[in-house]
Amino acid sequence: MTAYYCMPKVSIIIPIYGVEKYIKRCAESLFSQTLDDMEFIFIDDCTPDKSMEILASEIEKNRQRFAEMNWTVRTERMTSNNGLPAVRRHGINLCTGDYVIHCDSDDWVCNDIYHKLYNKAISEDLDIVWCAFYRSDGINHTFFSDEKQPYLMQGPLWNKMVRRSIYTENEIIYPTANKAEDGALMMQLSFLSKSRGYLDEPLYYYFINRASICGQIDETACLRKLEEECSNVDIRVEFLKKHQCEKKYQKDIVLWKYTARNNLLPLLKQKKYRELWKGTYPEIERYILYSHHIPIKIKLGYVKKILGL
Repeated sequence: MTAYYCMPKVSIIIPIYGVEKYIKRCAESLFSQTLDDMEFIFIDDCTPDKSMEILASEIEKNRQRFAEMNWTVRTERMTSNNGLPAVRRHGINLCTGDYVIHCDSDDWVCNDIYHKLYNKAISEDLDIVWCAFYRSDGINHTFFSDEKQPYLMQGPLWNKMVRRSIYTENEIIYPTANKAEDGALMMQLSFLSKSRGYLDEPLYYYFINRASICGQIDETACLRKLEEECSNVDIRVEFLKKHQCEKKYQKDIVLWKYTARNNLLPLLKQKKYRELWKGTYPEIERYILYSHHIPIKIKLGYVKKILGL
C-alpha cells in the first residue's frame, strides 16, 4: 500500500469488530470525503466475521482516489480481542494528523464532515470542534443537537475533532472498561483544551440497531454495565483529584456517580438490587437530597427509587 509522509490534517480511527453488515456503508462514506491529506486507521479487534474482507474490497476499489486526495489508508490488527477502549488507545498512538477523530464502523458520515470540522478548527484556532448528528435506524433519522455541552465535555467521541497535541502533550488516564469510556476520555480532553467550537450541522449518522436493544432484561448485563461505568467514573474523579479541583466539580462528580448507579434501574423491583443501587457510591445521597444544586426532579426520582416505586 502506498504511504505518504506529509503530516496529515486529520487522523480518523475506526475500530472493526462484528460489523460485516455495516462496514461497506461506513467505508463508502469515509472514502467519499472532500478533505485532502487525511489518514484513515482501521483497527481489526480480531473480528470473527468477514468485516475485514469487505473492507479490503472497498480499499482496493478506491486506491486511485487515495492517491488523488493524498490520503494514507492503513489497517492494523490487535493481537487479541481487547475491546473498544484498547482499540481507541492503540489508534491514538498510531495517528500522525494535526487533529484526531473517531468513527464507529456501524455508523456513517456526510461527505464533508471532516472538511467542515477541520476548516472551523483551523480558522478559529480551536483545540476541539464538534457538530450535531442524527440518530438513525438506517431508514428514519432523528436530529440531535450536541451544542449544550458542559465545561467538562462528555461523549461521544465520533462527532468531536481534537487537536492531537492534547493527547500527546498531557498525561491522559485511558479507560479500560467499555461503558461510558468515551465520556471518561472526552472529559479529560476538554479539561485540558483551551478553546472549542460547535458546528450546528448534523454531519454524522449514529446507527441504532433496534434488534440489538430488544428482548428481556439481562441481570448479568446490568451488573456488568454498572461495574464498567463505575470504573470510568473513578477515572474521571482520579483525574480531577490529580489536578486538585475535585471540589470545584463536586456536582458533576455526584451526577456521574448517580448515572453509573442507574445501570441497575431495570432490576430495582428486587430488594437486593435496590440495596446494591443504594450502596453504590453511598456518599452521594446526602448531596442529592440536600444540595440546592440538584434539580428537584432528580431528588424526587431518588426518593422513589429508595422506596422501590
